[in-house]
Amino acid sequence: MTFNVGTIIGPILGGILSDPAGSYPDLFGNIPFFQRFPYATPNLASAFFLFCAMLSVWLCLEEVCFASHAFVHSDLCI
Repeated sequence: MTFNVGTIIGPILGGILSDPAGSYPDLFGNIPFFQRFPYATPNLASAFFLFCAMLSVWLCLEEVCFASHAFVHSDLCI
């Protein structure tokens, strides 16, 4: 389900966010960063979503394999 929504929303969001200086000159026309890198905003939005997903997985998911904590690989220890 998430993949299907992402294949629809992703290109729409990328198209809306691309070239903000050309698409919205009143808001972003005077910002040199958006003039020099017109496709940075979709990439930054994607990086933000991926960072939020990584942070939520890291903080909210619990470990399910408690047996792996008791077993120590002797060849991996420094």
